[in-house]
Amino acid sequence: MTQPPLVSLEDLGYGHGPGQRLFDGLSLHIHSGECHCICGPTGSGKSSLLALIAGLNERPFAGVLECQSGVQVALVMQDPQVQLLRRTLGAEVAFGLENQGVAADDMPAAVKSALIRVGLELPLDTCIDTLSLGQKYRVMLASQLVLNPRVLLLDEPWAQLDDEGVGQLMVTLARLKADGMALIIAEHHPAAFAGLLDFHWLLDQGRLQPAAAGKASGALRADILCRWNPNGLGGRKCLTLAPCDLVLPTLAQGGRGRSGSKGFLSARFASAAPEGRSLFRLDTPLVLRTGDIRLLLGDNGSGKSTLLKALAGLQDGVKLPVKLDGRIPNTAAGEVALMLQRPSRQLFELTVVEELSFSIRRRGLDEAQVAWVQAFLAIEHLAAVSPHKLSWGQQHLVLLAALVITEPRLLLLDDPFAGLDEQSLMACIKLLNWYLSRGGCCVLACHRDVTGFEQVARWQLKDGLLTEVEASGQALAARDGAQTKPWELAAGGMGR
Repeated sequence: MTQPPLVSLEDLGYGHGPGQRLFDGLSLHIHSGECHCICGPTGSGKSSLLALIAGLNERPFAGVLECQSGVQVALVMQDPQVQLLRRTLGAEVAFGLENQGVAADDMPAAVKSALIRVGLELPLDTCIDTLSLGQKYRVMLASQLVLNPRVLLLDEPWAQLDDEGVGQLMVTLARLKADGMALIIAEHHPAAFAGLLDFHWLLDQGRLQPAAAGKASGALRADILCRWNPNGLGGRKCLTLAPCDLVLPTLAQGGRGRSGSKGFLSARFASAAPEGRSLFRLDTPLVLRTGDIRLLLGDNGSGKSTLLKALAGLQDGVKLPVKLDGRIPNTAAGEVALMLQRPSRQLFELTVVEELSFSIRRRGLDEAQVAWVQAFLAIEHLAAVSPHKLSWGQQHLVLLAALVITEPRLLLLDDPFAGLDEQSLMACIKLLNWYLSRGGCCVLACHRDVTGFEQVARWQLKDGLLTEVEASGQALAARDGAQTKPWELAAGGMGR
């Protein structure tokens, strides 16, 4: 006899307001031990659907949404800062147990077991503020697994985790699935979870339909948009970072943070480092010339975000030996632009068009750029929408556009492609291509190599060292006097 579904959605209708309808006749049935993957364009409603299933919707909906009696649904969101509540690691993972009335003596063992399952073996008194975004995602997952839910919802896990983290997650999910847990993964990169999937859905125009099998990834064509000009001459020096040892200060030395924060970034799978300990060391100068881009690669917790903040002069108590055009950067003049991992921290205007216009007006630039970039990224329909009501991917699009159109000398991007579908990713790469062709330079941090950037050298953070490596993996010598190749606009690229 067929078991009834754990969760049923029938003819669901839902929207954020007039003219913003997301679901129209959407149906889905989720049984024990099944794994469903939901793909769809950026802003199609994947995160909203997971929130609806988890019972977090703020608006009424049409149709039927039913859960079996006693079935607990757990959700791991995209943005850790929205979901994390407590100051320390142990307190965060134990929070749900406290609300369920679990005996205090039983909590430590359950919390430690959940952290081991997600590959985050850190002291329970580790401060949440010291963790990287990927590590925080593991904390959120552990906080849900400790409650032993029957249904687990994961929102864009591939974008948050490095390759090792994705591998560990796969092992954990396979065990949970074998034990009868139902899994729903909202994901732009379903191939990473192919071995788990029973159903692969496309959410588009308000309904779920089976996703086309074997569809080629548009990201594989990114090399067409970002290719090198083989006959180009090297540009002049833009950024120089001299050899240094990046040490994060103690609070007594001027670091700031929430009460109890230790002012350092914890190493992954290890005890927290002593205050003031070196995060990483650079032995050979790093140079970027006009038109250059570098991928900054490293595992979760290796220090990528910290390095970008330090380059932008925004890391408390840290001053790197950085020169921009041979002098100390003037960040107040907009010479350096930093895109953080959490775009909501930088979006503050009431509408998207006002967000895009703010820096343009402040710097006295051509306001025609605003309409141009909206048209190119196909976000004109978002012009009057609040940036804080956008999806995670849409927020990345808007923030990237807002920074690029001001044409800073140095553009620092922290995981800028998170939450983007293939079409949006391609548009962002073309936008970067245009920016580089205008003489800017860029450092782009990510967990893994980006398809289509095979010709781009890397800055690698590994084992406490920052080094520059070629795409082939061979270490580069210092590049003083060396020629680099400027970027060219591909056919169909951005023209002004």
